[in-house]
Amino acid sequence: MKKLVGVVFLLAFLVSAGLRAEEPAALFPVKKDGKWGYLDKTGKIVIKPQFDRAEPFFEGLAVAWMNDLAGFINPAGKFVIPAKFRGRPFYFSEGLALYSETDRSETPDWGKEKYGYLDKTGKLAVKLQYYDARAFSEGLAAVQVGSEDGKYGYIDKTGKMVIKPEFDPTYEFGEGLAAVESNGKWGFIDKTGKFVISPLYEYAGRFREGLGNVTKGGLCGYIDKTGKEVIPFQFGEGYPFYQGLASVTVKEKYGFIDKTGKVVIEPKYDYVGFMESEVTYFELNGNRGLMDRAGKIVVEPKFSFIDNCSRGVCRLTEGLMEGYIDYQGKVIWAPSE
Repeated sequence: MKKLVGVVFLLAFLVSAGLRAEEPAALFPVKKDGKWGYLDKTGKIVIKPQFDRAEPFFEGLAVAWMNDLAGFINPAGKFVIPAKFRGRPFYFSEGLALYSETDRSETPDWGKEKYGYLDKTGKLAVKLQYYDARAFSEGLAAVQVGSEDGKYGYIDKTGKMVIKPEFDPTYEFGEGLAAVESNGKWGFIDKTGKFVISPLYEYAGRFREGLGNVTKGGLCGYIDKTGKEVIPFQFGEGYPFYQGLASVTVKEKYGFIDKTGKVVIEPKYDYVGFMESEVTYFELNGNRGLMDRAGKIVVEPKFSFIDNCSRGVCRLTEGLMEGYIDYQGKVIWAPSE
């Protein structure tokens, strides 16, 4: 179960990262006639479909597969790290990419896969040795040692364990602090591993814009970096702040608050995304549309599934097919297999 929790936490980070860490030259992976390539935000193909699988760009490189082997391509579509990996490389973060010799998304083997980190030459900078691991953030990465019951600590980019493994599930560092679980409670440590906010909470997220979302007594509120309560515990769920707004739930409906805790977009939606851009997606009665930062609906809820809004486009998904719409709701690439 702990291993599954670790997987969920990593996938949650990948989703929350979304397209934010990509390069300014926005390229988006698309599938055409069974092969993957990349288009720009106008819908123009700029890297022809040629790959078996392809993922977004981060730090100038994207994971792509050919003949069941993974490598990294540049924005010109050229492999700069050859397609030689049989396992599962993840995206680059701070110059290193998490890597496992087992692709757990396709052939999960919870007891045998080990994780390490690749550098941008394709060499193992940190050898395969960890039972679970996270992406690097602020110079450190959380890793789980031993087995499913092993504890989490933090390594630096040389692979040195700088915060000894004594925690249960952990998050990456944000604004100098990391949320960690210890004996069933969550708190925040600094980069020496010292608790600066004691483990008092049922859950803790990542600090963003000076505030951290935490849960106590079944309700979510927000604290500052001293642990002082800034926004009272009153929400069913609460998520990190993006550009001054955070999504919260009231009576299982989603809306947004500002950093004073004031509700600025009424909680009436079945689901919403983070307000990372000038628009975000929302869900009503099983369909999704787009709203702006004032809560104005700019695209009516007419799509079955949209997410990952960044630099002018949002991903559009229908079943296993993916496409893109722009912020006005125009389909720039229809979902295709």
